[in-house]
Amino acid sequence: MPAPPDLRAPLAAPAPSPTVLAARLLARARAGDAAAFAQLVEQFDPTLRRFVQVVLGSGADGAQGDERILAAAYVRAYRALPRYRRRHAPALWLHRIAYLTATDHLRRTERQRARRPSALDAALAEAEAHPPPDDDDEVVHLEPGTFEPGELHGDQPI
Repeated sequence: MPAPPDLRAPLAAPAPSPTVLAARLLARARAGDAAAFAQLVEQFDPTLRRFVQVVLGSGADGAQGDERILAAAYVRAYRALPRYRRRHAPALWLHRIAYLTATDHLRRTERQRARRPSALDAALAEAEAHPPPDDDDEVVHLEPGTFEPGELHGDQPI
């Protein structure tokens, strides 16, 4: 029979919550620890990846666009480390940066689409640049019975 546990022994400390771990990683990253920032990115990457996909919707960029937006969000977060204040949880801070990065991308692509001429605009511009001939320019009106067959090609017979 095993000995009963010693009830007076100190209990092991509970594992810190993910929020506490993230706050510690963020504090280390702010102090210049790049490995801590890399761990923070690794911790939040799956969640932020899904979040960015939802914000962007099903656009033409696909997974490559999501990757670019997420990479830009991580760069923004790294550059914003000195400005981070503990008012908000690290997860909220990172999600906000990802959201702003994604919406900036959406606005930029919408502006580019608005500036890009449509196929109809291009066809209209082409038609204006090369108008059809006027009635008097290149079109010859012939009345029936007023010409001989050889007259159309000069003196050469057809």
